[in-house]
Amino acid sequence: MLGLTLCGIASAQNDAKSVPPAVRGAAEGTITTPPTPASVRAAAAAGASSTEEAEIRRRQKSRAIAMALVLAALVILFYAISIAKML
Repeated sequence: MLGLTLCGIASAQNDAKSVPPAVRGAAEGTITTPPTPASVRAAAAAGASSTEEAEIRRRQKSRAIAMALVLAALVILFYAISIAKML
């Protein structure tokens, strides 16, 4: 029978050698890598609760906001440096 892990990786007998360590960790309940959109969809399809999915989305949103702030700070820094060089 074909079994599916939490991340949607199919294995014939859940052979630990054929599943990458990061996926094995996620299947065992210890997420070692950030969730990907594919893993979120697979978890939802596997019956993950809406609260778990909402928590994953909340973390993704907070990381995206942090990255946007860092990029905006770099833009401002580069702009300030270019203005200072012209003086």
